[in-house]
Amino acid sequence: MFTTTSRDEKIAELRRQLEAAEAEKSAQEKRERAELARVQKVAGANHSRLVLALYELLGVEPEHGTTRTVKGEVREVAVDKDETLRTQRLYDLVRGLAERADGDLLDELRLADEEGREERRPRPKPTAPADAADDERDAVEEGTDEHGTSSFDAFSAEHQRTA
Repeated sequence: MFTTTSRDEKIAELRRQLEAAEAEKSAQEKRERAELARVQKVAGANHSRLVLALYELLGVEPEHGTTRTVKGEVREVAVDKDETLRTQRLYDLVRGLAERADGDLLDELRLADEEGREERRPRPKPTAPADAADDERDAVEEGTDEHGTSSFDAFSAEHQRTA
């Protein structure tokens, strides 16, 4: 049997756990929104083209619209303007295809995809070895002599002697 103190402590502990879980969920949602915003900014047009191509390839038509009368004129109005339903239907279709596809075929396609990624991997640019002639030219361009003394240093030393 619980005492009042132990019940209050248990309630407080459960509240702390709930707050921690809510904070973690909120942080995860914030990370997801930031990633989505980044992707939309840099790849939004390409993602849209891909989805439109998949809609066409797989025959995923828009949701049926509804009619509304606006100022005496009957108009067709989309019921899925942001295409949430259509996109979910596309995802369900692709997921169903992937689940029913031959595992060997999927492995083969993934391997080909990975090989293509490796072929497109940026290669480091070769750097030319620095030679002494380049260093000497740089020193002359910067206004230093072969001992590393700049023309300003020489001028400053000369000025101090005459002052």
